[in-house]
Amino acid sequence: MRKILVLGAGYVMTAVRLGRRVRGQAEVVLVSASDRFVERIRLHQVAAEQRMPVREIAPLLARAGVRFVRGTIGAIDPARRQVEVDGVPLAYDRLVLALGSHVDTTRVPVAANVFTLDQASSEALGRALPDVAARAGRLVVVGGGLTGIEAASELAERYPSLKVTLVTARALGEELSNKGRAYLARALARLGVVAIEHTQMRAVGPGHLITDAVGLPFDVCVWAGGFAASPLSARAGLSVNERGQALVDPLLRSVSHPEVYVVGDAACPVEDAGAPIAMSCKTAMPMGAHAADNLTAWVHGWNERSFRFGDTGMCISLGRRDGIVQLRRKDGSNRETIYTGRLGAWIKEQICRYTWLSLRLEARGWLHYRWVHRQLPPALGSSGQKRLAA
Repeated sequence: MRKILVLGAGYVMTAVRLGRRVRGQAEVVLVSASDRFVERIRLHQVAAEQRMPVREIAPLLARAGVRFVRGTIGAIDPARRQVEVDGVPLAYDRLVLALGSHVDTTRVPVAANVFTLDQASSEALGRALPDVAARAGRLVVVGGGLTGIEAASELAERYPSLKVTLVTARALGEELSNKGRAYLARALARLGVVAIEHTQMRAVGPGHLITDAVGLPFDVCVWAGGFAASPLSARAGLSVNERGQALVDPLLRSVSHPEVYVVGDAACPVEDAGAPIAMSCKTAMPMGAHAADNLTAWVHGWNERSFRFGDTGMCISLGRRDGIVQLRRKDGSNRETIYTGRLGAWIKEQICRYTWLSLRLEARGWLHYRWVHRQLPPALGSSGQKRLAA
């Protein structure tokens, strides 16, 4: 029986969708160091000490017919088609890397006492902030992307006594339309968040941020300066970009190792997929589902298809009672239509809830997860109808 190994349990869509479809015809094994599904899109809420439900993945995988191996992933050996897990080699016929990403703290010198919004650091930040807020301390959030905006908003709302500053090297909310940027500025001002734009970070020392314009003292610093992929892809010899993301073809296979599929934050498509592919939940789940569909085709001897993605919009929480939903065209360009306030917050919450719900329904066979596709002209999408060699 053919064996398909899935590494990483971020968004487990690949494993649950594939396991259910090839049950009895191929063995699907998921390997992860954690037995829980981490809702990364809620880690700013964890930092604000909000209670999050525990999402155990073992029952979900068992329901879909997937074998779960809990362990630490070591070396990947594509030549031998095996992966070392806690010192034990696991063989595979096809491999899926769903290793996700981590907050990148390597671009500038960063002190050890800086917090990030990875799981363990978010929990530690939640424990540290009450004392800082009690003395009306200074919180600096570095990074003007969605992670930084949501963290600054959530923590300013949760602890009104904090003096919150958001520092970004670019324009704040540049991913948004004109209406969206204007609303974001007003919302942050209402929360008392001071935004400093177009400021390059040079280093983060103990208790102070060094920029190209001014030194900023702080009691707590949250670093949200972008993401980097797991180093395992590069160590395995896969072709990667400067962020460590594996370069993948339209079928989501590594361009250097076609028996390895890569999805989510760990992957960077080398061809146009229809809309920009960012490190985010909204692209990770479609990529995971599509890899499952292509591996199902491989098991059955069918043609695999090119990955296509059409954007619909983006949503930003601004605390628990405010948010922005920015509508987009399929090609990723912004519309001027936005939904804000409590309606925006409600829509964002429903989207967050749907992430876990869709996995549960897919595992039970009650849902066929779908996403918006943007078809490309034949000249741009001709490489997708290829049969993968054995």
